[in-house]
Amino acid sequence: MNFISQVSPRKAYADLRLFLSQEQPFKLLFLALALIPAIGLVVALILDAKAKSAPLPPEVIYVESWPIDRSMAVIMKEREERRIARAEREAKVKSNYKVLGRAVGMDVEEIEAEAAAERPVTAQTGGQTDTATPARSGPAAPDPAPTAR
Repeated sequence: MNFISQVSPRKAYADLRLFLSQEQPFKLLFLALALIPAIGLVVALILDAKAKSAPLPPEVIYVESWPIDRSMAVIMKEREERRIARAEREAKVKSNYKVLGRAVGMDVEEIEAEAAAERPVTAQTGGQTDTATPARSGPAAPDPAPTAR
């Protein structure tokens, strides 16, 4: 027999009425205990959907503005302050990575020595790599002719 043919809202309602008509006091308690988690789940899903569907607040970006009559000395002083603050942040990040490296068992001093040995090579070339542009072999291609407009 097909299961779907046996399911109908009328049969479910009739079954619930038969269940509640039997006089046993604990049945209502068990019915309430069964409905509480189901209703709670539905309410939680509705509240979650409302919370996640709310639009995000707009992001405000503050722009630093300067007076027009700033002198070059003030500009250079602010640049130096920013450079010092950036160097302090980088030093803090570097020390945090060293702590992390020690925590996972790396030899941080050896890694630092290897990095220091590689650093002069890039410092001499101005941050460029040692590879130069390869020279072309063969004749150079002629320049394209200008087009008249």
